[in-house]
Amino acid sequence: MPTKITIQQPGSNMAEVEELENEEIEEAKPSSKKFIFIGVGVFVLIVGVLGALFALGVIGGGGESNSDEAQTAEVEIKLPEKEDRPTVPLEEFVVNLADVEQARYLKAKVELEVANEEVKVTCEGNLPAIRNSLVELLSSKTFSQIRDIREKTRLRQEIIVRLNEILGTNGITQVYFTDFIIQ
Repeated sequence: MPTKITIQQPGSNMAEVEELENEEIEEAKPSSKKFIFIGVGVFVLIVGVLGALFALGVIGGGGESNSDEAQTAEVEIKLPEKEDRPTVPLEEFVVNLADVEQARYLKAKVELEVANEEVKVTCEGNLPAIRNSLVELLSSKTFSQIRDIREKTRLRQEIIVRLNEILGTNGITQVYFTDFIIQ
């Protein structure tokens, strides 16, 4: 801040000089406040722009080495169309689970996806054997053997193998649980 030297002239009042100096200082203060507000505004604007660019992935996008790699075209993923395979809905199953420490029940509704209409007719002709096999399999399981998705996937595979053995074919292609409640 520059030092101001005041020269008092004869006949001038020292109070008047101080008053003029205070007015000059007060006039200077608002302009310094303006600079502070402008500076803060510019800072917030810059941070906002950088945040938006980061969120859009334009900057800081995972450390990619080449900027051309960062610009990717939209890719359309086409899944192979699944054949319309017939299904065989089975009546609801209610079985006791094999847990010995606590009585637990499983209520399940199952649909079998089959390879073709011929296998569907074969399944419908063997429903008592299919239901018996499923009741035996489901009631042999404990809660811990069927509670998570990995175990349910394993159970589906066991059902497919068992039923294909009964039918003497590989006609059962998928097993769907349309209802699965354990109590």
